[in-house]
Amino acid sequence: MGKEGSLGTDAPYCAYLCYSQELYGVPIVPVSIWQTARKAEGSAWAGNPGDGDRYEDHWRGFQDFKTFSANAFLGSVAEFGSGPWTQFRGILHKRPDLVTKRYTVIEPGADHYLKNVPNCAYRSGSLHKYHSSEMHDFPVVIRSEQGESKIADATLYDTVISINVIEHVQNAIQYLHSLHAALRPGGIDFS
Repeated sequence: MGKEGSLGTDAPYCAYLCYSQELYGVPIVPVSIWQTARKAEGSAWAGNPGDGDRYEDHWRGFQDFKTFSANAFLGSVAEFGSGPWTQFRGILHKRPDLVTKRYTVIEPGADHYLKNVPNCAYRSGSLHKYHSSEMHDFPVVIRSEQGESKIADATLYDTVISINVIEHVQNAIQYLHSLHAALRPGGIDFS
């Protein structure tokens, strides 16, 4: 089988099935297939004039984030796999009362999105409010790294967010370990 149906790699389209486990699917995707998928996703987002990633679906699915108490302190927040628009921005749109000290984007495509997605929510170094020209008033840190990476510093976050991401990662097992390792004991895991 040539390049047609090969996901841009030398492997046949169904090669990832060799990694499938009966109980939990495909937890580790071959790097070549993951890189090809990431490149395709980056191109798709660059050409998308949207301003969010299915926010309405997530608002419905998480019942407008009503589980947070009023004025809940989220502290230092990290979103793993934020994409160009972030899910955190959608959360804050529904729950503007939530208190944030700092927000960190951990996204392997962040550098690409900053350069190629004109409406990237964190392009200015701050986080744009949804459907507004205003910015949120907390500092934003942008880390263009895989969620599977061990976070380089010893930063522990008060709140970790990962919505609609695990199916996009190269190694789901390492990814879940990284989320756990990044969360301060007693912190909020929103995934």
